[in-house]
Amino acid sequence: MHVCAVRTVRNIIKIDVLICTYKRTVLDQCLTSVLAQDLPEGLVVNVIVADNASTKWALECVMEHAKNTPITIQYLHAPADNISIARNACLESATGDYVAFLDDDEIAPNDWLAQLCWDMGGHDVVFGPVVAQYPPDAPNWIVRNDFHSTTLDSAQGVIQTGYAGNVVMRWRGMPWVQERFDLALGATGGEDTDFFNRLYKLGAILTFSPHAYVHEPVAENRLCIRWLAKRRFRSGQSFADIAMQDVHRAVLFSTAFLKSVYSVLAMFIFAMSEKRAGFWLMRCLFHMGVFSRSIQLRTPQPHKVRR
Repeated sequence: MHVCAVRTVRNIIKIDVLICTYKRTVLDQCLTSVLAQDLPEGLVVNVIVADNASTKWALECVMEHAKNTPITIQYLHAPADNISIARNACLESATGDYVAFLDDDEIAPNDWLAQLCWDMGGHDVVFGPVVAQYPPDAPNWIVRNDFHSTTLDSAQGVIQTGYAGNVVMRWRGMPWVQERFDLALGATGGEDTDFFNRLYKLGAILTFSPHAYVHEPVAENRLCIRWLAKRRFRSGQSFADIAMQDVHRAVLFSTAFLKSVYSVLAMFIFAMSEKRAGFWLMRCLFHMGVFSRSIQLRTPQPHKVRR
């Protein structure tokens, strides 16, 4: 079995699994799943956990796991309330040939990392799907639309960006090793979309593995229109940030406006269908996010390593 299609002098490949956390008790299950990975010969894993809380909230949990595993686990305190700070702290500490990002509320099957590496082939970055796990009392229209799962449609052509919830990428010695997540997006979202798009522009070849999935239990506070609306709106803004590099602002503005209107009309047409109405509501909010970004400029914050 090939491991990430790479060979070092000693045929040993090191992957740092990076986990950013913020006051989530499910971190315990996440770490348990990472430490239980069935690893192919030649693949060595270290784990780095960056705590984004103002206090060292996750320290005890991390240290407890470190006592019971031969795998090296490093704890970083990277406050506060900005995911880009935590992600960048992980990258600063990473020394592996590859790095993998996993969210603290995700649980990986035993073959997760091996499957990602296998499907990576000759690419530089490989994303896997995040499969939402809904509680029994979750609203039916949300479950049927599966708004909380994350995936990529590689059939549409070249992948130009992705997400940090389930990903492995080449790291040591690569042209993008100095890249970091934008601090301006760390508190609002879209920092991973921006980051991987920059890697793409630096020559990284991105791909998708449909088999290397992880599970994400959906928290109660995310099972509401307000949370979903904010997420979709921000997704639209992130999309616009990338699209405006290839499409004129006026074209994006007009297209997003028309699609927003169309989505509103479709929402009323399908008002009697909770599933369809919910779908078009989320589409409308996405295009509104695109529309809003097309009429305003975002000022990126420094994200490269200081020399």
